[in-house]
Amino acid sequence: MLKGENIVLRGVDLSDLQLIEKLENNPDNWLHSGTLIPFSKKSIEEYVLGIQDLANDKQYRWIIDLASKNVSIGAIDLFEYDAVNRRAGIGIILEEEYRKNGFATEAIDLLATYAFSFLNLNQLWATILAFNVPSQRLFENNGFKKMAVKKNWNLHNNEWHDEYFYQRFNPKTI
Repeated sequence: MLKGENIVLRGVDLSDLQLIEKLENNPDNWLHSGTLIPFSKKSIEEYVLGIQDLANDKQYRWIIDLASKNVSIGAIDLFEYDAVNRRAGIGIILEEEYRKNGFATEAIDLLATYAFSFLNLNQLWATILAFNVPSQRLFENNGFKKMAVKKNWNLHNNEWHDEYFYQRFNPKTI
């Protein structure tokens, strides 16, 4: 468990099935996650039960809880974990009503501190669609720098969209 001032990041358990289903099966989120069809309750339950650890699965999800209310408000992931090259992707999603309150910033900061200190990663990376300005600001405000543009990377509603590649480096390794 990772504790911040306003939030707690904790591992996923079976009580989170409804939240995960709500987040993963919202079509508004699919473009950002690469999802094409909804997940069944059974597949989400199998995912939760199958989560082992970052080293084996190369990914791990934390649930974001409000510390003051003991309410789950979203999830943050490390994925494509590469222990040899000491890097991982990072992604975050909050329920709509909890956005723009600093909770995502705190969650990214907590997870980055863990990744750089405990996992000794050299870098975290994220990909963000060019039209997703709030997400770009979020990551830029958390020390991520835009390093590349993937032109016409995603097709959505019959339109091509660029995707930006962001990186944040461990200050101890640069």
